[in-house]
Amino acid sequence: MINVRDYGASGNGTDDDTAAVVSAFGAASKEGVHFPKGDYRLTKKINLANRPITISGDGKSLSRLRWEIVDGGIEFTGSGVSANDITTFDIRHIALCTTKPNGGTALRLNWPIMFANPQKKTRISDVEIRGWNAYNPHPSSDYWNRGIWITNPGGLDISHTDVIGSSKGSDVGILCDSSNNAGAIRHFLSNLYILCCGIGVDWAGHNEGVYFNNFEIVGSRIGFRATGGGPVYSINNGHFDCHTAGIQLDGLGEAKLSNLALYHTDNGGAKTSGNMISISNCARFTVNACSLYGHPNIGNIVHQNGFFCTASNAGILMGNHFDQIKECGILFGGGTHHCHSIGNRFANCGLHAFLNQGDSSNTHIAL
Repeated sequence: MINVRDYGASGNGTDDDTAAVVSAFGAASKEGVHFPKGDYRLTKKINLANRPITISGDGKSLSRLRWEIVDGGIEFTGSGVSANDITTFDIRHIALCTTKPNGGTALRLNWPIMFANPQKKTRISDVEIRGWNAYNPHPSSDYWNRGIWITNPGGLDISHTDVIGSSKGSDVGILCDSSNNAGAIRHFLSNLYILCCGIGVDWAGHNEGVYFNNFEIVGSRIGFRATGGGPVYSINNGHFDCHTAGIQLDGLGEAKLSNLALYHTDNGGAKTSGNMISISNCARFTVNACSLYGHPNIGNIVHQNGFFCTASNAGILMGNHFDQIKECGILFGGGTHHCHSIGNRFANCGLHAFLNQGDSSNTHIAL
């Protein structure tokens, strides 16, 4: 590992460390770059390209990169698609901070095409992405527009990572876009905390599988959104507390949701929001052991529908709990076939516990 202190970085929170940090990255070929404990002031975006790189610190509460410009962060650009091309990226044990509102993208990773090779990985672990004053009583003035933005990842592994946005309007916590390419690879996200983003996790494009486990998304407009072509999306063991919707899935091969708690958070006094879970154009889905709750103790806040499905086939909802829903607990909309509700519990659902607007192959068996 190349130590940025050896290239003149002080990490004392006062000196401008930009030139030293740029020099350290320039000297690295296959080595990693290490930031010992400290506060590193930066006044320039760090641009990296076409080489394997590891960025590490002594811990996300100890090693902090602090950008004092509007468009800061780290941007990595890969190239080519052959087996010998550089595709790997690894960042760990560090915090990426901004002192500006709309501070840009903290971590931007971009490849021209998705690499369908599990050895060509993007790994992000023990990383914190936030505004510099995020832990003040009113953390609203400093925030990134996007926390992590990845285009065409060749296998993604994100774990033990926090993305802290702002009620002032940060955009997306984690954005992954492979919509322009047809490569397929599995992606794993686990042990994440995402606070106050427009969309917590936004996924687009074809993937072999996306596995999202052990997480909390709080104060965001939409918790998890996925569109377009993934054979398997597995979302398990998580907590959503969102303004508009917990989960929105469209155009997937299979969706598997289990052991989730979904709540409705007040959004500036808004009382009614959209569907807690919505699935459309999905070939198969299962939803089991989930709790969907409208938070009536916060000024009569409710969700429009608990679970809404349209233009989908072969789905099962089993052993879920629906409470404080304005209209329907479960609504099978137009174009649904062979979808089944079994053993679900309903309380305080305003119009219907269950409503079928699809064909006669859909069934409901009450608890």
